[in-house]
Amino acid sequence: MPANKPFTNEEKNFLCENFKNMSLRQLAAALGRSEGGVKTWTLKLGLRRNSRFEWTPERVEIFERMY
Repeated sequence: MPANKPFTNEEKNFLCENFKNMSLRQLAAALGRSEGGVKTWTLKLGLRRNSRFEWTPERVEIFERMY
């Protein structure tokens, strides 16, 4: 696979949907990507495994009002 091939929207959606249930290695294998590339995109997408903060609908509403 060519280096630096952009991630597609489908690949990004796959990361969002499967991040909590699959390791970086498993995600990379499923997408045919490097672990480094997958890690970069999980960070760009704000995906965290052990985050205590959750964006509830109420928090989103408060944030939108404050913004």
